[in-house]
Amino acid sequence: MKKYKVLVAFVDKFTKKYHAEGTIYETDNEERAEELQNKGFLGEEVQENPEQHEQPQQSEEVQEVPEQHEQPQQSEKDAKEKKSTRRNSRQR
Repeated sequence: MKKYKVLVAFVDKFTKKYHAEGTIYETDNEERAEELQNKGFLGEEVQENPEQHEQPQQSEEVQEVPEQHEQPQQSEKDAKEKKSTRRNSRQR
């Protein structure tokens, strides 16, 4: 199936499907593609780049980031509540 970049948004008169500008139009009908190109809706055929389908390779130089275990900071309100709870328990 051949692919073409959509230059101008259109609704296909046969399929009634909307094709937005910048998307890819796929068809096996070369005559239809040529008709849409002549009318300015489609650009040239898009050639698939086989490199796009490959998984990106990781660099062999992988640096590990040391984990940092930080204690969550208490808000002032939480700290005051803990102090008042401690005072109340001591007074009993």
